[in-house]
Amino acid sequence: MRWVVLPQGSQVLVVHAALLHTGEILCFSGDEHDQGQHDRGQIDHTRLFDCRTLGVTKLSSPAFDVFCAGHAHLMDGRILVAGGTFAFPGEVPGEHHPHFPGLRDTTTYDPVTRGWVRTATMATEPGKRTGGGRWYPTLLTLPSGQVLAVSGHPLPDDTRHTNDSPEAFTSTPVPTGAWRLLTKADPAHAVGYYPRLHVLPGGDVLYATPVAGRTIRFHPDAATYSDVCPGPPDGLYGGIQSTSVLLPLRPSDGYRARVLVTGAHQPYRLDLGAPAAGWKATKPRALAGSPLRQNGCAVLLPTGQVLCVGGVVDPANDASAVRAAELYDPGTDTWSVLASAAVTRNYHSVALLMPDGRVWTAGSNKNAKRSFPTPGVDNRELRIELFEPPYYSATRPQLTRTQASLGWGRRFDLLTPDPAGVVRVALMRAGAVTHAYDSDQRYVELASEPTVGAVGAVTAWAPPSPDIAPPGYYLAFLIDAAGVPSVGQFVRLAPAASSSGMLIQSNLGRRGDLEVVVPHPQGGLQHWRRDNDDPGLPWQGPQRFAQPSGAFEGVSLIQSTFGVPGNLEAVGRVGSRLFHVWRESDGALTWRGPVPVGDGATSNPALIQSVLGSRGNFELVVGRAGGGLAHYWRNNDQSGLPWKGPAVVSADVGAVEAVAMVQSNFGSTGNLEVVARVGDVLHFFYRAGPPWVWHHGGIIARGVRGVPAMIQSRLGTRGNFELVVPSAGGGLTHYWRNNDIAGFPWRATASFGGSDLYDEVSLIQSNFGSPLLGELEVVARAGGETRMFSRTDGPPWSWSAVPAPSLL
Repeated sequence: MRWVVLPQGSQVLVVHAALLHTGEILCFSGDEHDQGQHDRGQIDHTRLFDCRTLGVTKLSSPAFDVFCAGHAHLMDGRILVAGGTFAFPGEVPGEHHPHFPGLRDTTTYDPVTRGWVRTATMATEPGKRTGGGRWYPTLLTLPSGQVLAVSGHPLPDDTRHTNDSPEAFTSTPVPTGAWRLLTKADPAHAVGYYPRLHVLPGGDVLYATPVAGRTIRFHPDAATYSDVCPGPPDGLYGGIQSTSVLLPLRPSDGYRARVLVTGAHQPYRLDLGAPAAGWKATKPRALAGSPLRQNGCAVLLPTGQVLCVGGVVDPANDASAVRAAELYDPGTDTWSVLASAAVTRNYHSVALLMPDGRVWTAGSNKNAKRSFPTPGVDNRELRIELFEPPYYSATRPQLTRTQASLGWGRRFDLLTPDPAGVVRVALMRAGAVTHAYDSDQRYVELASEPTVGAVGAVTAWAPPSPDIAPPGYYLAFLIDAAGVPSVGQFVRLAPAASSSGMLIQSNLGRRGDLEVVVPHPQGGLQHWRRDNDDPGLPWQGPQRFAQPSGAFEGVSLIQSTFGVPGNLEAVGRVGSRLFHVWRESDGALTWRGPVPVGDGATSNPALIQSVLGSRGNFELVVGRAGGGLAHYWRNNDQSGLPWKGPAVVSADVGAVEAVAMVQSNFGSTGNLEVVARVGDVLHFFYRAGPPWVWHHGGIIARGVRGVPAMIQSRLGTRGNFELVVPSAGGGLTHYWRNNDIAGFPWRATASFGGSDLYDEVSLIQSNFGSPLLGELEVVARAGGETRMFSRTDGPPWSWSAVPAPSLL
């Protein structure tokens, strides 16, 4: 256990910092709290810290002054930055004199391209065409993937002193996104600057910073408020000199929400599961004198404990620094004292958890003063100091590999040579910190168990819903019986990747049921389910629905993020028309619809839920009358959930008779990858962006028939493309694209399934077989008969027939 000052400094005052899924920390500060630099437009102060090499790299900066903006993570890994500094105190008269008025400007940073993209401006003052904007706002990612913006000083022409209208950002249309006001001006719920907010299980937002002396909840969907209890007893918790943190959420107690506030002499806890909620004092701190820790940060550790670092007794006097780190254990409600830092951290200091479990600290204005108040005076603290918790030098569990992307409630494996030694698995959301508060950090423990087999692994279940774990990037950790964590690996919680065909593996049941939806010969659709928790793996069904729609000729099935544990959503073709049906996640499990999507279809539809948009848009590709493909999408951020399109793709390629689609991990936001059959030729298309441009990627195979199926598997470092397609001469052929080799070559393996002529195939990679890899599972239809095949997850990679439902 020790503190280490790095030889490489931050180069700029780190006012804002965010951990990126690339293993880097984005640091930015706009004018660096320097009026001269602001007035001269010298705001290019952005750096990138590499958590592996500990090096610092210069980056480009936003085109506006992001000093004292708000920032938060989006689902796809970009960072949204909103607001900033319009002017320094005294530069403008009126309501905001002598304060900093804010900006309406917003931007996103893409960790993959390392570039900034200007996004939509925030709303004006309600009922006016002027005003709006925010300085000292809080941004918070909601379960929907939208980002809530609260508080801050608005522009000089705004009649309010504080922006009291919460608004939300949705990331569609890409790349600009859009903002919408959630309420009109609401002085009764105006809250102080950089309010400490937390998403609670159930989706409400807790204001840990009191509003008019009360702790309140905000209900984002209804845009209403409700009272919880009086605010914390100490008035320091009403401002930005203190901090708060949502304590670990655990399935063992139903994800009971508890919040800690600290920074005053006495910390307090709020237990929202208690019969009578109220702030209660924690046990006494162990640090002698229990000094104030103003402007200090609280960082969740992989152990589930809270590390408090930095801070001062008197912000005007760095000599009053609190250098000793303090550790709070929520399980025992006790405090302990750890090693002391070398560097004082005061106003404008930050702290973040790194993937290896160390805590990164940077920033601070010396004596809380501005930089360069007169020529030659520099009050920036540029040293970076790392804290190595006691577990850092211990023998640690090894997490060798896990899945890159998870859907809520999905079963997945974490490879480790000693699964029996692992007692807990946790996901920790990548942090985004400014002004002593991290709106993004979150600790969610997972249900887990050791996996018995040749390959050591722990099986875990992702958090059940986005209100428990909002979408975005998390660090996965294994923790042993001594409380020692592994090094973390990034995973993304997002709509689950799946086949665009008729077969999926859902998050229903402990092992994940197989779900199949196919046309019924007498009209409508039929749904079958295989209970994977039953040793006999029985198929149940059919449940018939949508009979009035007529005879379906093709269908595509997904499990979406709507509802808990997630609706089943299907799009089918009746003649040339496309219809959307869905089964809601309610007790009756009722199929609803149909809703018309479009007309002019000539093939089966291919449906996925992408990571585009805040909630994950539905993306649909189908062959179109006139040739080529038609691309439809449903904007899941827009009221009414409208289907849009079609966009026409490669009309000159000819008449498309069958398609399959995935969203891959290529490109900064994930390419759409499509295989399309024209006659007996299988073509490959992909859409990259932004800008959203479709490309023809060549011909994969000739001599094919029927409907193909494609996935991106967990095989290979980047995830190979796996493709199964009926052969014109009979049987099924498995093609795969090696995404780790330059040129991305497609290769074919031996055919399987006998010599029958197959009409349709659907493919998934299930969670059966060895940990992480999983077997490939195929449902194929030959005439009126349904067959199922499974491919082993290792050499000799053989396909074999398995029992299938007797689909009518």
